[in-house]
Amino acid sequence: MGRWFPRPHGPWERPRALGREPLPADCPRAPLLALPLAIAAGTTSLPAGARGAAPDCSPPTAAEIPFARPTSQEPAHAAQPAAGEAEPLEFRIQGPAPGPVVMVQADAGEGAGLAPRAAAEVAGLEVEAGLLVVLVGGPAEARERRASQLGAHWIVTLEEDGRKAEEGGGPPTVYSWPGAEALEHARSLAERVNDGVLVTADRLRARPRPAPPSDAGDATEVPGRLWFISRVWRVAADDETRPKYWRPAERIRHLRALTHGLLHRLGMVAAGSSTDVFTPRSLRRGREGGPADVHVAVYDGDGAGAPMPFARDLETLEALGVLPLGPGEIARGALAGFDVAIFPGGMASEQFAALGSAGREAVRRFVLEGGGFVGLCAGAYLAAPPPYAWGIGILDATILDHDHWARGIGKVEIELSEAGRALLGRKDGRLSYHYGNGPILGPGGEDEIPDYTPLAWYRTGLGVGDADPRVMVDTPAIVAGHFGLGRVLASSGHAEWSEGIEDFLPRYVEWAAGRSDLPVHGRRGDSSRPPTPAPPE
Repeated sequence: MGRWFPRPHGPWERPRALGREPLPADCPRAPLLALPLAIAAGTTSLPAGARGAAPDCSPPTAAEIPFARPTSQEPAHAAQPAAGEAEPLEFRIQGPAPGPVVMVQADAGEGAGLAPRAAAEVAGLEVEAGLLVVLVGGPAEARERRASQLGAHWIVTLEEDGRKAEEGGGPPTVYSWPGAEALEHARSLAERVNDGVLVTADRLRARPRPAPPSDAGDATEVPGRLWFISRVWRVAADDETRPKYWRPAERIRHLRALTHGLLHRLGMVAAGSSTDVFTPRSLRRGREGGPADVHVAVYDGDGAGAPMPFARDLETLEALGVLPLGPGEIARGALAGFDVAIFPGGMASEQFAALGSAGREAVRRFVLEGGGFVGLCAGAYLAAPPPYAWGIGILDATILDHDHWARGIGKVEIELSEAGRALLGRKDGRLSYHYGNGPILGPGGEDEIPDYTPLAWYRTGLGVGDADPRVMVDTPAIVAGHFGLGRVLASSGHAEWSEGIEDFLPRYVEWAAGRSDLPVHGRRGDSSRPPTPAPPE
């Protein structure tokens, strides 16, 4: 364990019951403000089936980071921010026993990447001893001054480096300062994360920092500092087997695991406590700063494209929090803290394998107990029941003509059903719809699962090679159904990539979350159902 230099308890350091309620009014502190999770980091999605493609790594602007608005009461300790610069936002988690004061900070400006999101997740840790303070955004000088006021024993800075190897980027790094104890912590924490990194060139490294940061100011006497720097780009990548970039869920998980590891070494969290903690639902905020009442997880693992553009696509839903989850986190029960899970386009077979039996069962149980499932292209395949080999069985549908699944990528025409017009707010005739080898759906005949309701029909089709485009015509393009207490929406194509109907995705999520309703009791109630198409000649 590391030493923590005990100090007299100030009013903000008193041992108190575990919790995140505001401290007494006389405490010299920033107000407890919640950091929302709808931080958009990227503007484009990967095409269905794309493998190893680069994500959009452009950093969000200040306007795209929808933090909660500061209260009108100005904290006594806070430095005045520069013009256009927000005050730091503060989380405080006080353990019931005395212990060290650790401050975790992350910038929220240009180039911050996913660091502020990772910091918000750190605020979900349960502290048994000492005080954990998380500061996000604001001037660096104000955060340093706050560390001095708190009497911080350790300052942890979360950062993200978006440079490629040829631009000076390298593997993820833990920097330490000053002296041997900080370096010992850095090396131990690097080993902790490297257990799950198979490629040597991408393994986390520990390095001492020769001098304090230039903006340390009043906090130069802080006994220990660590900088956890995640990387967007991998150093070594094989186009055929490994992506060229670290997935967002991986980068966030690394930063969260490093912070948890330090707190464990300092005796602040229990030895057996999980690193799979996320910002508590009560602290999540929508893009306008109000409470988030719909919490959305986006699958971020093998077989899926970049997850973060969904945060941008869903920004019209103000009270929404979006978070990428890896398959391991899903398997360990992380979906319990969410209302809707989105499974994006990509490869259903790879998503199925990455989830493993525990992850697949976790998704089924999540929907069975009332969660919402939105499957797009590959995610729609994933919803299907046996005999489809890579389905989890939450939608009463059959995959038609799967032998010709690679039937093409391009634009087709769809027509909304009566139920689809009611849900999606459209009364148009035929609509242009992006298709990319998605499933051709037919009735499933599962007695235990209610029939789906078609929301849209294919009116034209694609077919390359020996795939017959007529097989698609008059089959459902978008369907909605129930599984247990939950809702399942499957979109064979990509409305989010289709000009003029990008707003369908927020409507999908609203319905899956139970914020809008339809009489989804089966195909019989939809008068626009076409006759079953004749088999191809």
